[in-house]
Amino acid sequence: GPVEAMLSLRWALRTLSRRAQAQDPFRLGDEDELTFDDSDVENEPFPGPLAPKRDEPSLVVLLDGVETLCGGGRKWAEAVTALNRLLAEGGRHNIHLVVSAENLAASGGLEADWGARVVGQVSSVEAARQATGLKGTGAQGLLGMGDFLVSLNTDLIRFQAAGVSSAEISKAVDLIVACAQTQTEAQPDSIEYEPALPARRQERVLEEPLPFRRTWVGK
Repeated sequence: GPVEAMLSLRWALRTLSRRAQAQDPFRLGDEDELTFDDSDVENEPFPGPLAPKRDEPSLVVLLDGVETLCGGGRKWAEAVTALNRLLAEGGRHNIHLVVSAENLAASGGLEADWGARVVGQVSSVEAARQATGLKGTGAQGLLGMGDFLVSLNTDLIRFQAAGVSSAEISKAVDLIVACAQTQTEAQPDSIEYEPALPARRQERVLEEPLPFRRTWVGK
């Protein structure tokens, strides 16, 4: 819903600001305050911007029905501002957006240079142009039921997505759990060591783990 989406966008913006300030200690914060105290560093050399942190995890924001959030007029103007900032700066700080819309043209105010677009069946030539960002793609002729076009820059790729039922997902999860339990049971309860020798390093003697089975198990 719009409220939950707005809360998530605010959290993503705080994460973006924190990561940006970690890379540039002289960056102005959200309250236009400097992020460092120079009272004790008058004679210190200029440190320069920090290198990006390698251990920052990727953050992917999934937003469904963006036209509902961004088409609400002034009431949801904050959402449009947040999305535009995340789209403009997020990629540099490992923050990415995946957005879906029934009608992208209704998402007014977004100044996005979109990357890859995955387009399903649309109703008209104009809707196909708006969805793919290109003319003459033929997206209006897609068959539905997993028939998609990927628009990336000027390249078009058509593919058929497979449907996965809830029963198939449950079967796959059961298989993963069974394999994980088999791996756990294969580990010995105690670790045996070779006799200590002054000039030789002790090495652990462990059983070889059982390989994952690549066939379905169960019913």
